[in-house]
Amino acid sequence: MANTLEQVKSYLTTVLDKVYQNESRSAVLDMASALVRPVQNLPGSVLIPKMVLSGGLADYNKTTGAVAGDITLSWETFTLSKDRGRKFTIDAVDNIETAGITLANLASEFMRLHVIPELDAYRFGVYAGKAGTKVQADLTASTIEAAVNAAIVALKEKHVPKERLGLFMTPTSSNMLADAVEGRRLITGATVEHSVGNYDGVPIFEVESDRFNTSVTLTSTGGFTLAGQTINFMLVDRTAPVQVVKHVADKLFTPEQNIEADGYLWRYRVYHDAFVPDNKCAGIYCHSGAAE
Repeated sequence: MANTLEQVKSYLTTVLDKVYQNESRSAVLDMASALVRPVQNLPGSVLIPKMVLSGGLADYNKTTGAVAGDITLSWETFTLSKDRGRKFTIDAVDNIETAGITLANLASEFMRLHVIPELDAYRFGVYAGKAGTKVQADLTASTIEAAVNAAIVALKEKHVPKERLGLFMTPTSSNMLADAVEGRRLITGATVEHSVGNYDGVPIFEVESDRFNTSVTLTSTGGFTLAGQTINFMLVDRTAPVQVVKHVADKLFTPEQNIEADGYLWRYRVYHDAFVPDNKCAGIYCHSGAAE
């Protein structure tokens, strides 16, 4: 029984990791999180580095050498604010093997339908609020290319290398862009394929509109609500956002360990937040629908 239970727990962890990687639209922005450091004696806070270089090139002196420059490395403190969880009970009439299958399906569906959409929606809402450039306008197939081009130029002017950019779009916006590109290909006689995996060398990541909004509220009883405008697209320097998952706990208890009911108890908890350091806000360009 103990070995079987451990196998179920191990399998469950593997399933949840795979579901996150496959279903999360914001997972590609996890890259900057490796720079995060915990704050001693403040378990709910993290430190994110900020480096400032002052002093450009100066005349070299053959006697005294180069003029000294200044390097300032500071650590900006951020406090995590989202502590979320849910629990489920599987009745004890199921044996552990059957319960394990049921639990794996339950957990994967819970992650896919509830946890991941909420994480994505919250994160993109934060990034929309911190975006250095915000544009509100409705898009059509005849205007979307110009809008995306303007965003790319804006971030290039802010010295963001194109190889660090990611273009996040709703399926509707992505389809509009495909229509625009397809129309141009028809005119030039190029081979037509109604899909656009990247635009001008920038990879495209589709985000469903029900998790891509400028304002997101997490409800205390479960789930989230969208209170702003649907984001048409967001051009992001992928080193700008910092997604912190401080603590994840998915615990499985047998009916003997469960003091709440006669059944297997699975509890899931995630303590997380998303941030954009002040010196990185310029690396986010948010284009949302026109205000009603």
